[in-house]
Amino acid sequence: MNIQAIRFYRYHTVIVGSGAAGYNAALRLYELGQKDIAIVTEARCAGTSRNTGSDKQTYYKLSLSGQSPDSVQAMAQTLFDGGCMDGDIAYAEAAGSVRSFFHLVELGVPFPTNGYGEYIGYKTDHDPINRGTSAGPYISRYMTEALERQALAYDIPVFDGYMAIRLLTSEEGRRACGIVALDRRRLEGEQGRFCVFAAENVIWATGGEAGMYRSSVYPYGQNGGSGVLFEAGAAGKNLTEWQYGIASTRFRWNLSGSFQQAVPRYVSTDAQGGDEREFLADTFSSPEKLINAIFLKGYQWPFDPRKVANEGSSLIDVLIYQEEIIKGRRIFMDYTRNPAALERGGKPDFSLLSDEAESYLSNCSALLHTPYERLRAINPAAIQVYMEHGIDLSRERLEISVCVQHNNGGIPMVIINRTFDINAPCINICNDEATRHAARYLLERGHRRIAVLSNNTQRQYNDERMRGCTLAFEEAGCDEYQQYLVTNLEDEDDIYRRTVELMKRETRPTAILVFNDNMAMCVYQAIADCGLRIPDDVSVVGFDDIPTAKYMPPPLTTIRHATYDTLKIIFNNLMYQIKTREFGKSSFAESAPFQP
Repeated sequence: MNIQAIRFYRYHTVIVGSGAAGYNAALRLYELGQKDIAIVTEARCAGTSRNTGSDKQTYYKLSLSGQSPDSVQAMAQTLFDGGCMDGDIAYAEAAGSVRSFFHLVELGVPFPTNGYGEYIGYKTDHDPINRGTSAGPYISRYMTEALERQALAYDIPVFDGYMAIRLLTSEEGRRACGIVALDRRRLEGEQGRFCVFAAENVIWATGGEAGMYRSSVYPYGQNGGSGVLFEAGAAGKNLTEWQYGIASTRFRWNLSGSFQQAVPRYVSTDAQGGDEREFLADTFSSPEKLINAIFLKGYQWPFDPRKVANEGSSLIDVLIYQEEIIKGRRIFMDYTRNPAALERGGKPDFSLLSDEAESYLSNCSALLHTPYERLRAINPAAIQVYMEHGIDLSRERLEISVCVQHNNGGIPMVIINRTFDINAPCINICNDEATRHAARYLLERGHRRIAVLSNNTQRQYNDERMRGCTLAFEEAGCDEYQQYLVTNLEDEDDIYRRTVELMKRETRPTAILVFNDNMAMCVYQAIADCGLRIPDDVSVVGFDDIPTAKYMPPPLTTIRHATYDTLKIIFNNLMYQIKTREFGKSSFAESAPFQP
C-alpha cells in the first residue's frame, strides 16, 4: 500500500458513530470545554437511533411524575437486578438520567407533559415504577436530530461516509490512540481509500452486531462495530443485555404497547399461507387467560421466563417459537378480526377482560368491534407507521416472529465455508459437486470397491461431501461402496487403524476417497505399512490440496479449493454491502467453484 495515499487527521477525541449516543458524547465534551473533537460515521442518517422504534418508543429515566416514590438507588437496583449491568454503572446511569433527560428537553425533544407541566410516565418492560416516557414511535430519531442540530451549531466536524475498520493502540496495546477508516466514497481506487484519525481518546458509539441474527427487530443495514474493539484487545463489559420479543418481519418493527393492547388475533399458516389456525388456543386453558395474556404483552413485551408459568404473557413467545421453528409454520397478527376467544355471538365480549384491561380500553374509548378499530382509537400513529411502509393493517395480516432487540446494529459480514440460518451471506465451495467429481473420477477408471472415509467433526462439509459422492455412486449403479464406508473417525490413530483393517480384508477396496488431505497422510502410511503401493495396489483421492500434498510419495490426487476465486467473491460481497448498504443473506449470491 502506498502510504502517501493515506490521509491523516489529528484530534484530541474521536467519536465513532452518529447516533444519539455519539452526538450526546460530543456535546457533553464540547460543553465541558474540550472542543478539539470530531465525529466519524459510516452513514450519518443510517443508524439505529434514526431508524427504529415501536408503538411508543420509550425513554427511561428516574420517575418524575405521580405519587410513586423513586430514588437513584432504587433505579440503580432495578437496572442491576436485570443481571447484565455492574452496580457502579447502574448507579451512574440512574444518577445521570434526570440531567440527561432535561438536556434533551432543552434541545427541543417533545416529551409529553400534563396540564401542570409534569413529565408523565408509565411502566415499561420489567420496571416496577413509572419511569418510562414517550413522544410516539420515533423518540430516538427526535433525540438524534436535536443533538445533531446542536452539534452543527457548535461546528463540531462530522466525517460522514467513513467506516471505522481498525482501532489503533499504543505500542504496549493498553490504550487507544486512533482509528483507521475506510472512505466509502473512494472504494474504486487505492488513492485516498484509507485515512487515519489519531487521537488521545476514542469514544466508540456504534452499537452491537445485530446483523448476525436472522430474526431481529432492527432494519437491515443498522451497523455496529464491537468486533473492531475486540480485535484490538478491548475487554467486553456490560454487553450482555439482550431482549427478545415479538416484531414484524416484512417491515421490522417492535410490536409492543398498543399493538398488543388492541388484542389482535394470532394465527399460523402453512408455508403457502393456507391452513390458518389460532394456535394459541391449543395451550391456554380458558379464553380469559388467552385474551389477557395478549393484552399484557403490551406492558410485558420482552420475553421473561418468569412470565411463562401460570399461562403468563411470555408463554405466547414460546408458542410462537414452537409453531414457527419446530413446526415450520408462518405466524401472523391479524387486526381485521377478533380472536375467537373474545367473541360471543359474533361480537366481542369485553367481560372476558381483566379489570385492568377493560379500564384501559374504556379510558381510550377503544371498546370497539375489531382490533383495527381499537388500535386506531388507542394509537393512530401505530397504524400510520405501517401505512408508510406499504402495509394496511385494516386489510392484511402482519407476519411476525420472536426477534432480538437491544443490541443495536450489525456489521457487513460474510460466513465462509459454513451455511447458517442467519442474516448474512454464506460463501461455500461446492463440496457436494467436488466429491461427486472425485467419485466419478475413480468410477471412470474402473474402480467399484471404493472406500469413503470421513472424520467425526460436526462440520457441514462432511454431510455435503458425503451427499456428493453418494450421488455419483447411485448414478453409476454402484453400491459396493456401502461395505467400505467408514465414518466418525476420531483421530490420526483411528484413521490409521481403520485403513489397515480395510487393507487386510479378503476383498479389500481398490480405491479410497478421503474427505481431507490430512486424513490422506494417515491413509498413505497405513497402506505402506501393509506392504501395498499407491497407485499400483490402491488409489487414493483427497480433498483440499494442502501444500504438502504434492510432496507425498506419490503426489496426492486431490480436489483443490479455488482460493483466489473464493477470496474474490468474498471481497466483492463485502464491497457490495459497504457500497449499497444492502446487508443480509439476500444482498449478494455467488458460489465458489472447485478445481480438480
